[in-house]
Amino acid sequence: MKGFFIFLFLLAPALANARGFSIEAIKINLEREIEKKLDVNNITLSQLVIKRDGSGKIFTLEQVENAKIADLLEISKLEIANNKFISTVSEISGKYNISVTGKIARSIKIPVLSENISKETEITQDLIELVDIPERTLRGTTITGIKDLLGTVAARNISKKNQISFTDIKKPTIVKKNDVVQAIYQVKNMEIKTLAVAQQEGGLNDVITLRNYDSGKMFEGRVNSEGRVTVNFEEKEIVLK
Repeated sequence: MKGFFIFLFLLAPALANARGFSIEAIKINLEREIEKKLDVNNITLSQLVIKRDGSGKIFTLEQVENAKIADLLEISKLEIANNKFISTVSEISGKYNISVTGKIARSIKIPVLSENISKETEITQDLIELVDIPERTLRGTTITGIKDLLGTVAARNISKKNQISFTDIKKPTIVKKNDVVQAIYQVKNMEIKTLAVAQQEGGLNDVITLRNYDSGKMFEGRVNSEGRVTVNFEEKEIVLK
């Protein structure tokens, strides 16, 4: 059973004085044992809810991050069934025990931005990092591969750490709207050129609408380099007129 998982779990003390644990130590030990049991890698634990000292008071991870670190911990019980797990974490001496239960959700690794960027910013390798998110939160248009981001530019302002959709990016603009470009029709050894006005912007290999500079007739062409657009056979008569 290969894959990535995020665990959402609830910690409750089995004994009143379970102060010998740090949350980080518990996380590390549980991650190791669950990875072994499920034969997975890179699992993460999130959304911790901790109850300590029998008071029922809820502590956030930040509030307990300075708790005393237990040097020796062991997982004395770990059962997994139907995407749920039940476990008991103990000090090796058996002095303290903490019951840990929770749910298992499959996660997926996606590329996100490490910082906020503005529209038209080129997305380079140093701006990209990989994060794990619950698979159920993945949007249908979200980009999941780094190669789909590299060499593109932001179509709008994009916030860091957020899922990036294909509508958030675009190819770098080569031809801008209202640019006067060369429209070229090529066949064998013949090349016909005329001037045209771009009716929309376009990146490399984008098909854009153009207006013949002299006749005003509209046609389509494919952007192949800055200021140059190739025209297909069906449009050649418009280019020539």
